[in-house]
Amino acid sequence: MITVTTGTTAAAAAADPLRRLSEEGVSVWLDDGQHDAGGDPAAAEQGVIHGDTVTGGYAQAHTGLAAVEALGVSYDEVVRQLEEEGVAKFAAAWQDLLDAMAKSMNGKGVDGE
Repeated sequence: MITVTTGTTAAAAAADPLRRLSEEGVSVWLDDGQHDAGGDPAAAEQGVIHGDTVTGGYAQAHTGLAAVEALGVSYDEVVRQLEEEGVAKFAAAWQDLLDAMAKSMNGKGVDGE
């Protein structure tokens, strides 16, 4: 879930779709692919899921997205912002790892000693 501080101006909320969603009480989360097996032991232990577990939620998903769009929040803009922020955070973490490895390979150790 992404938590956004409330108490902002209307202009700031309009400029930031994630903040607008948060102020409307909508939680935004990214699916990491780890789903509840719904009590199915085979799914829980072996990762096997039987039947169609996706298309039954299409109507609800479309209704939810339409409600978000009706609030003036662009789904495409939210996805773009999440992608940009996620890529930037990954790039920063990757650079930190590369820097730590370079420092270690130069004999200074990760702590610079």
